[in-house]
Amino acid sequence: MNIDKKIAQMEEMKNNMISSIKDYSYQQLNQQPNEKEWSIVQVISHLLDAEIGIEYYIDKRVAKINTLKKTGLKNLANSKLLNTVFKSKRKFKAPKAVSNPANNRSFEELSSEWDNSRIKLIQTLKSIPQKHYNKAIWKHPYAGELNTAQVIDFFTNHILHHQHQIKRIKKSL
Repeated sequence: MNIDKKIAQMEEMKNNMISSIKDYSYQQLNQQPNEKEWSIVQVISHLLDAEIGIEYYIDKRVAKINTLKKTGLKNLANSKLLNTVFKSKRKFKAPKAVSNPANNRSFEELSSEWDNSRIKLIQTLKSIPQKHYNKAIWKHPYAGELNTAQVIDFFTNHILHHQHQIKRIKKSL
């Protein structure tokens, strides 16, 4: 399991997403296609809120890494299923904790906050000793316990999933 390679891929996905919206105006970024759909800013805020919350959770779990259980085949299957779902273009209801993202934010504010959050996330992930990569460091609301590589795959595919959403939003602008 090459964690550095997975982290680089995760970072590339974030940078590609940020790059894809940098030329949009404040108004375009904050415009909702309709009252039931998120704006581009809300999508990015959702991703950011998820990362911040998950990093906080993982940081607490890393402090007691020796007591955490190992992940197994069921966790692997659940992780694969989750990532397959994220790769689809289907819409899904966000978990309650991250279902009401902020709107009315600038590109600069979001980009800077995501960069800072990502630095902290990467530091936390890299603080995990390799011998503990198979430990359950985060519990996804639907997929259950995930290990280090599975969490990174989640972040990468979570961004991919929302890229599809941003493409739909851009078409409505």
